[in-house]
Amino acid sequence: MVIVVRRAVAFAFVMGVAFANCLSAAPGDEPVVLKPFEGKTRSNKAYAAPVYRIAFSPDGKLLACSPLEGYDGKSRVRIYDAATRELKHELGGHDDFVDQLAFSDDSRKLASASVDVILVHDVASGKLHARAYPRPLSQYRVQFMRFLNAGKQLAVGAYWKQGDERPLKVGIDFWDFATEKTVSTIDAFGHVAISADGTLVAAANLRESKLYIWETATGRQKYAYDIPDDDGSFSVAFSPDGKIVGLDSGAWRVGFLDVQSGKLRRADERHGAYTECVVFSPDGKLLASCSDDKTVKLWNVSTAKLERTLSGHEEPVKHVAFSPDGKTLASASMDGTLRLWQVRESQ
Repeated sequence: MVIVVRRAVAFAFVMGVAFANCLSAAPGDEPVVLKPFEGKTRSNKAYAAPVYRIAFSPDGKLLACSPLEGYDGKSRVRIYDAATRELKHELGGHDDFVDQLAFSDDSRKLASASVDVILVHDVASGKLHARAYPRPLSQYRVQFMRFLNAGKQLAVGAYWKQGDERPLKVGIDFWDFATEKTVSTIDAFGHVAISADGTLVAAANLRESKLYIWETATGRQKYAYDIPDDDGSFSVAFSPDGKIVGLDSGAWRVGFLDVQSGKLRRADERHGAYTECVVFSPDGKLLASCSDDKTVKLWNVSTAKLERTLSGHEEPVKHVAFSPDGKTLASASMDGTLRLWQVRESQ
């Protein structure tokens, strides 16, 4: 295989966020709480649409949002100017809610995935650029997407089943836009992640209590490590340099696995409920985790010690993301808010 401010804006039921450098929280302030999708129903009632996914372009200029359903009953993707909040485009084409959004590295394209199709739009014009069908999409749900090879390919991590088969299958499909085909697939089971340089794939196999790592270029399994089986492993993430995999290592406790040695360090403290997401800071020094216990925790990667607990959400926190400069952390919660926390003082 070749893998050739404080400003009121309204959020409801926020499930996922990817962040860039267009927003920041003021030093010493409480977190900035954002809100962006509200309007009136056909019966003229005020309604804040449930926002399911959000992504900032890598250049920080654009903000894309997808609701679980719109206030008018429609599901679509909107692209806003991140600074002015001006609506640039409204993109249709999906018959179901959008599972994931991903900008290309040059910020020129936006991929949106739902159970029916993966669409790629040109960001400047809002026109449809391509469609992707990695496999028959019946009961196909996308966990993450990444553009590779200068936007020529799309890595799609998903779980699926065909008919009544059990269990669900999990893996990463590599879709080539030129040939309009899936050029390769890495099968896995559990939550999957891809390294920043696109060369490695990690997957936590809950059934076998294993963490597997594959090479994307060859599909060859490179490592297999034992992980604790006390309540499974639900989230995985590569550090920016690809040397460490952060994960929910069971019993609601985060862990840090050295990719070369296989040594797993587990934090002494833990969340009070399931860990929904883990993500590294851009410099790799912090790991943020969010949980159904309604908190966000910041961990020191070198010591595996808890540095801070961020409280304030009223419902489970489903996703977190660092700004590219590492100074701000965004958290998305079932309470309908997106909060911006300052995690480091400006230098």
